[in-house]
Amino acid sequence: MRCLLLLCCLTLSLSATAVEAQLVTATPTMIDSGGRTQAHGPSEWGGYLVQSWIWTDDGVGGLFWPSDTCQSPTWIAPGNFSGEPLQRRLGCGWEAGFGGSGGNVLIWELSAVDQVQVTARADSVSVLAGGNTWITATATDSMGHAIAEYAWTDSDAAGNFADPGTRTTRYWPAESGDVVLRVTATCTEGATNFAELTLAVDETPSGATEAFADVAEDQWAYSEIMACVRAGIVRGYDDNTYHPEGYVTRDQLAVYFARAFQLLHPE
Repeated sequence: MRCLLLLCCLTLSLSATAVEAQLVTATPTMIDSGGRTQAHGPSEWGGYLVQSWIWTDDGVGGLFWPSDTCQSPTWIAPGNFSGEPLQRRLGCGWEAGFGGSGGNVLIWELSAVDQVQVTARADSVSVLAGGNTWITATATDSMGHAIAEYAWTDSDAAGNFADPGTRTTRYWPAESGDVVLRVTATCTEGATNFAELTLAVDETPSGATEAFADVAEDQWAYSEIMACVRAGIVRGYDDNTYHPEGYVTRDQLAVYFARAFQLLHPE
């Protein structure tokens, strides 16, 4: 009998009589993914009391609570629905006295909840004070909307972003200690979310704040050399010398360029 009622329910259309069309109700009839609606079946039909009910949700995969065989169940929509709004049928078949049976469907609409998922990463999560690292956000929207805006902040740590409004940017921490970076992504329809990452900012090595033994303050390139040290481009030798008159090999130059322009960065 259950299979017979299900077949009856699914083959009926909106051309049912006006009386029957009022027998199956649900409030609300527009539901978000993971939302719920209160359904209600008829108490009587054809002059007889209805004795049993069977509910279906057109294969969407939701849940009828407390069961799909009570008169007024709560229908809970699946929480992983995505895509454009979808029209489906909430169906109810029933049995009345003396073997009478009937059924009807109610058209309702399931909408996805617009959710933005965000991740954040840094090329290096350990940075020297005065140095920098590239940081990148990745964001997707559950309904396929474009990400319209990115916004980076550093929890008032007073660091500097090359451009805090882009997906990928460079960040210079202001001082040593842990810094929490947050990126907020917003889609074209207004849905928003954020992600965070923590940078460990270490003290700048002594060579970055003290002159090399062979680089005097009146050396013509002193300021430029020290700026490169503070930026993490050059580091000198273990004996605290720089060899300012020495030749630079091609492999050393490649290292300097890679550090200066973050050439290992994927973008």
